[in-house]
Formats: sequence, C-alpha cells, structure tokens
Amino acid sequence: MFEKTLHATHPDMMDGAANEQLRSRHVIASMFAPNEVRLTYSHNERFIIGGAAPVNTAIALPHQTEPASAAGAPFLSRRELGVVNVGEGAGAVT
Repeated sequence: MFEKTLHATHPDMMDGAANEQLRSRHVIASMFAPNEVRLTYSHNERFIIGGAAPVNTAIALPHQTEPASAAGAPFLSRRELGVVNVGEGAGAVT
C-alpha cells in the first residue's frame, strides 16, 4: 500500500550522517505518477503523504491493508484528508 515508510530518528542518529543517508531517510522522490495514487507513511505522528495524478481517468484511494488492525476499513475511517491541486486544470474530489 505504501511506496515508502519513514521512521522517526533521534538527533544522535543524525550526527555524522552522509547526504545519501539523509536522503534515503527523509526524501520522497516519486510522489506523482500518471493515473496512480502513491503514498508514503511516516511514523512521525502516523502521517501519510501522497500524490495523485489523474491524467485521463478517475483514480481511487487504495484499499486499506496497513496496519493489520485497520485492514478492510475505508482509508479515511481513522484519518482526515487534505487536498491541494497543483495541476494545470480544475480538480474534483468525491
């Protein structure tokens, strides 16, 4: 369900970390793909960030499979959703 899972880090873990280590721990490189929803889960506040790029078809949120205790529940049954349209045209969410 998630493209990547980000873990919380202690400041001591960051001391001497190389650029590549920092990038792998914190950068979300591929958030948008045509006609897909891509999600990344962060253990900081159990935050999910994602991108949706409906180019020529409507797309739906994925069926929830994680965590196991919430499997089968609607994706938004235990969280809120914020939407920002960064595309060229008008968008709609239903």
